[in-house]
Amino acid sequence: MRVIGGLYRGRRLLSPPRGKEIRPTSDRAKEALFNILQTKIIGYDFLDLFAGTGNVGIEALSRGARVVFVDGDPVSAGLIQDNLKLLSANARVVKSDALTYIETSAKDAFDYIFIDPPYNPEGRRELLSAVFESGVLREGGLVISENAASYALPESDGYEIADIRKYGVNCLTFVKAKK
Repeated sequence: MRVIGGLYRGRRLLSPPRGKEIRPTSDRAKEALFNILQTKIIGYDFLDLFAGTGNVGIEALSRGARVVFVDGDPVSAGLIQDNLKLLSANARVVKSDALTYIETSAKDAFDYIFIDPPYNPEGRRELLSAVFESGVLREGGLVISENAASYALPESDGYEIADIRKYGVNCLTFVKAKK
């Protein structure tokens, strides 16, 4: 894994330990995401839920965003902290379940929320509903969900799919609040 652009461009990140089931976002999908966001990330607040290695959030940090990493797994949270230390970068790392963080951290607000949960599709709908009901996403903000291209993210009364971009077997789904 490496940082593709920005301040830390070209720097290598630590990988998950052998046997640990962490699926870092591919360089291809990560590059596509930040090509879409381009300069709309500088100075914005970015939440990386289920952060794993910190790969996506570190890319946002490298490009000028303020980032909070959330992962309930102590090994993942430690790996994110090690990667931040490796880069001499500052960001907040929260050891918490994503849904608990959303439900208890409504005082924090973000412009972008990246989610790539390792659990079943039904959990994704509950998480998205919590995001849009809690006020943790700023007005005009986007949730970006990385999911299997074969899985259609469900819509609800509170949010709608703004765009879907496919990259091999995965896709990035951009979700926004309904007006």
